[in-house]
Amino acid sequence: MNRKRSSEQLAFSKVNLAAIIAVLIGHGPIGTHAVRVNILSDALCQSCMKAGEVELACHFLLYCPIFSRLKFNYLGRHTFGELSEAAETNIYRLNKFLVSSKRFVVL
Repeated sequence: MNRKRSSEQLAFSKVNLAAIIAVLIGHGPIGTHAVRVNILSDALCQSCMKAGEVELACHFLLYCPIFSRLKFNYLGRHTFGELSEAAETNIYRLNKFLVSSKRFVVL
């Protein structure tokens, strides 16, 4: 257990922490999960509109070109190779990225 990381996470409100965790595990209001819970009618990326690109948490956090500038500004990189790399970033920066993306209205 990483005590520092745990204490950082506890500093967030329940709503913000729930949204961060939901995105990291793929249960946020995006793509395939949003279709499963009847938030959206299709799972295609609503941001980049790339033909046939299904919006998964990994697409949003790793590859979506629409958010590459915000990722660089808040997370220090345009892209990540794996979802685990994004999960290991500074949680405050990750929260700021999610808020600035305006994809998660609960934040």
